Amino acid sequence: MVVEPPPPSGGGVVGMTENDGWKSLPQVAKMAGIPESTVRRYVDTFKGFLKTRKVDNVILYHPETHEILQEIAGRYRQKLTTEQIFTELRVFRDDVIDMETRPLPQRTGGDVSVPLQQIAQALSVIAVQREETVALVEKQRRQAEMIERLEKRISELEARGRRDDALRGILSWWKNLFGRGEA
Repeated sequence: MVVEPPPPSGGGVVGMTENDGWKSLPQVAKMAGIPESTVRRYVDTFKGFLKTRKVDNVILYHPETHEILQEIAGRYRQKLTTEQIFTELRVFRDDVIDMETRPLPQRTGGDVSVPLQQIAQALSVIAVQREETVALVEKQRRQAEMIERLEKRISELEARGRRDDALRGILSWWKNLFGRGEA
């Protein structure tokens, strides 16, 4: 989750609101055409891919968030698993998951909200990467099992082929013995 600090008050572009198009979760759900409860689940599951901003204890979502949520919903409709969706989002949305690197402002007082947000952001990225690692380890385990089964099946087929070759040789010998076959 990319957490951006709110813009400074009064220093924005003339005609722009302070939130510059950032939306609340119900607004994002409505824009995406997805039920709010589903959006909440997507936000919780895919938070590492969504840019957020906290203003007055309200989490606001980047103006493009509804598009990402529509992509996620579409991939679920295509019967993709959460693991597969994570993989696709990492490929096509890698600009979102990477943490922004900004120098920390010099603070003399007790305001630690920005560093705490950056820590939360880092923990969110770590959580996403951990989930991906667990999924990859599971996938590797399944592939190893599949390879083992395939190797066993190949061995069985090779043994069967050798047995069939031996039977063909014996049959050929009998045909030659009784004059029915050609050498």
